[in-house]
Amino acid sequence: MLRIIYDYKLSKLEKQYNYIKNIFPPHELIIYDNNQTNIIYPHKKYNIYIDSISENQYFLYPSEFNILIINDEYVITNNKYLRRESYQKNPLIPLDKIINFYFCLTKYSYNILKKNGIDKKKLLLLNGLMPKIDKSLQNSGKYILYEIDIYSQQDNINILKTWLKYFIHRPEKLIIKYIYEKEDIITEFKKILQLHKLFDNKIYFYKNIILFNDDKYLLNYINDISTVIINNSNYNFIYKLYEYIFDYKYIITKNNDISQKNLDKSNILFNTFTENELNITLNSFFQLDNVKKKETINKNKNKLNKNIKATNKKIDNFFKN
Repeated sequence: MLRIIYDYKLSKLEKQYNYIKNIFPPHELIIYDNNQTNIIYPHKKYNIYIDSISENQYFLYPSEFNILIINDEYVITNNKYLRRESYQKNPLIPLDKIINFYFCLTKYSYNILKKNGIDKKKLLLLNGLMPKIDKSLQNSGKYILYEIDIYSQQDNINILKTWLKYFIHRPEKLIIKYIYEKEDIITEFKKILQLHKLFDNKIYFYKNIILFNDDKYLLNYINDISTVIINNSNYNFIYKLYEYIFDYKYIITKNNDISQKNLDKSNILFNTFTENELNITLNSFFQLDNVKKKETINKNKNKLNKNIKATNKKIDNFFKN
């Protein structure tokens, strides 16, 4: 009856699938790669695609209804056609021609699609696309995590400059997880501190700052990380937000429709990722006591659980019809 499909074995898409798999009825999972072109797949009533659809996927996996799970990145990139993986003379296939339903993760994407002329009957708004996960409130450490997002296009270096200027002597430790060695933030770090050597060639230390790019180091610290600063692109933002709400982290993030919908009003939000606003935001955070932080963490979880409960009801009703 139901098949969920995503492209290749990309970590982002794998994580997205793991978040959503339990809210859908029993289904077949397809992880697509372009070596599957000679395989004939059975007809299903529903195909659910995560993020995008290629022409090859469309023809390989026949179905009565095609559903696309989208986030804000979809409407930003304005992808109107099925993705083509090799040159062909025939015209591109309009995406809306073959999509029967759009599952929107945010009100922003829902409104943009509606504004762009997508039939309202094809739109389903889902607030909280994750299963309920219960974890114990165990984070008592004084580590603050900032992960650089490869898609963020943000001035990530501002977090380092701000911390070095205002917070380098605080007891809290800032962890920066980066992607590439050539990131501006790494270059600046070496230049400011005149560092040339790395520990294990992958990790930097300076006073209360730790930088690394290997997930194994993050696993060493994760239980002691009490707070995360989320500055991701729309491509990853909503999933990171959900992940850390359920992981009982205090969240400092940007003020937008997604954070307002899923976080309690007591959270500290920034509007711009500038030195001045980061200084104000972090100073406000450091003035909070642990009791208020834990209250906010629990309120965030309760609010997101309500959204997930509403989403589960929508999903159940959708597949009953």
